[in-house]
Amino acid sequence: MVNKYPLFVAWYCAVRLELVLKTVVVPLYGASAYVAVFEWSPTGGMVHLHYILWKRGAPRFDLQAKDLQDRASALRKAGLVAGGEVTCDIKYVVDFFADYITEWNPNKTPQGDEKVSHVAETVNEALPHPASLSNREMLDLLRGENPHERFAYYERAVRTEHLHDFHYPDPIGPPNPAQPCAQLLKGTLNMWYCGNGYPRELVCEPCDRSVAQDALRPDLWRINLCRNCQVTNPHLPLVPFAMQSNSDGTPVATRHQAEMYCCKYCSKFTKGKGHKCALYEVIDDMESKDAMAQERFGESYEESRLGGKLHRAFMQEVGVEMCQAEVAHHANKCPEWLVSREVKYIHLYKKLLPVKRPKSKKEESVFL
Repeated sequence: MVNKYPLFVAWYCAVRLELVLKTVVVPLYGASAYVAVFEWSPTGGMVHLHYILWKRGAPRFDLQAKDLQDRASALRKAGLVAGGEVTCDIKYVVDFFADYITEWNPNKTPQGDEKVSHVAETVNEALPHPASLSNREMLDLLRGENPHERFAYYERAVRTEHLHDFHYPDPIGPPNPAQPCAQLLKGTLNMWYCGNGYPRELVCEPCDRSVAQDALRPDLWRINLCRNCQVTNPHLPLVPFAMQSNSDGTPVATRHQAEMYCCKYCSKFTKGKGHKCALYEVIDDMESKDAMAQERFGESYEESRLGGKLHRAFMQEVGVEMCQAEVAHHANKCPEWLVSREVKYIHLYKKLLPVKRPKSKKEESVFL
């Protein structure tokens, strides 16, 4: 379907993602503002939408985080790190995000054991995939008299779409180096870890919830909600009913984390980096060839022209960073990003590359 009708699939996915964001997620979660960006996998994966929501009255952990860091620094200076303990009240933070995001797997007990074995269901494929239900079937699930069927669908959606890929050979161990999520620990040769942070520790009781610094990125504070499965990704429970696909939700409790998220996903600094670097390389190559040609042939040489070499810059992006789904998205003139507030364009001017060209006799005489 994707390969045969790429334009239709790209249009349908873009419209559905936008409608779910604007008509389901934003109003039902009471978001006051949002920024969203479409993204595609370079390997040709389906389009997905990255977005960050702002909600008035949401708790912030900035001041507490700064206070914790200052107190921990004082303990280190005093040499009391081993015997010291720095704590603060986090209940208002974890309680707020627990109303919107969950890491709980309804297919398991609070202790992390499977309620029922689903091996036979997986092997025999007795039930249709959650994404294959028609609109009429999904509307029937949302009827008030079908709470049990609705919860059964949610259970199946979680175990089908909201589990991180198992690591090999140990499902709850580090990933195999060949897996996409595998990252090499800096400074080592053979120590691999999951770039998505799986498997995660169980948090079976509400009193065990925490807000802690990321082990590899201390500038980010991770909120650990109740979790009875080590590979269930945090998600918004309502979105699977609207999208019939997986979703991923991360609590953002500090201003710095919100800024980093916007800079990473919304600005897309590296998106056009390939063709920009290629363009600079083309210009530098033209200048060096012009200098050599001028020394060899004098004024009779012909300057290089950029137009005939622009294909190098564009093919650098299309061939490396664009997949068929993204090309179809742009061909349909679909928006690349969605924002709830007025956009103000800011132009950052950099120093232009020097243009070297021989001066004419008239310019030299005027200068003299």
